[in-house]
Amino acid sequence: MSSIGTGSGVWRLLGWVLTLALQPVPDAEADGPRKHVKPTLAIPDFLLAPEMYKLGLINLMKAFLGIFNMDRCSFKVLVGGGILLLGLVFWWPGLRGKDNRATALGTGQPTRAEKVGPISKLCLPPARRLARQKARKRRILLTGDSMGDGLFVALRKIRQANNAEISYAPWYGSTSTKWAAETRLQTSIAEYQPDLVIFTLGANELFTPVSPRRVGQVKSLITQFGTAEYIWVGPPNWKPDWGTDSLFQAHVGSAHYFVSKNLILDRRRDGAHPTAAASEEWARIIVDWINQNPNLDFKFYHQVDQVEANLQHNLQGTCF
Repeated sequence: MSSIGTGSGVWRLLGWVLTLALQPVPDAEADGPRKHVKPTLAIPDFLLAPEMYKLGLINLMKAFLGIFNMDRCSFKVLVGGGILLLGLVFWWPGLRGKDNRATALGTGQPTRAEKVGPISKLCLPPARRLARQKARKRRILLTGDSMGDGLFVALRKIRQANNAEISYAPWYGSTSTKWAAETRLQTSIAEYQPDLVIFTLGANELFTPVSPRRVGQVKSLITQFGTAEYIWVGPPNWKPDWGTDSLFQAHVGSAHYFVSKNLILDRRRDGAHPTAAASEEWARIIVDWINQNPNLDFKFYHQVDQVEANLQHNLQGTCF
């Protein structure tokens, strides 16, 4: 009977399963090399010898053959099923907890996924990661009368070079009387939250006489700026005014009022609005004044003509 299992692979299979089931379990440590813990079952060493399993299996086979009248093939099937069951009991929980062993053992050490972090951060290309770290764009609100049309076109050319967004909210045909009668300026500032307000006003009231009522309206209008940083761009006179420019300058103050009436600008057919080229020159002068104004925190990094020169330089030798 002892010859039944001597040449069989049952012993090797049983030893392999028991070796996996009873092998030491690695213990995660915060620092240093990993240590091993012994199996939780207190099994004497002599019972772990292959001879003991072989002898026990032979005696078990004799008992089954005598009691249940089994043949050798049926007994081997029974033993194989028991080996598989033993492997599932001891081995399978270890496989399931293999990747998260540190957490399962209660050490509090992070798993690999926790160390790496969200995959979205890893997959972003360097350019996009740098874009996320970049500061928000500065906001410029250009509002007032129609004189802002040419300035808006000119300032848009330098918005990217100056890391700025320019919003244009004109009120065509408006005067200081109209603006003072409403809260449109205050509402626009609250809506756009600009870092700088450029307010163009006065062209539609050059020939309106100065009166105490207008003085009160100008004072009321100035209060709508609140705490926003702003400049009031005076009208580019094409004819001498009746005191409007002096009225604005006296109450707005030289720190925030830009005088445009002395500029020599080419005009459109209407004789009032500056041409596109003249508007760019006007915008360049305004930007220079802002950069040299110690009362304003907002500064431009690049000028209008600088951007144009850089653009022409970059286009040299380029075929379209």
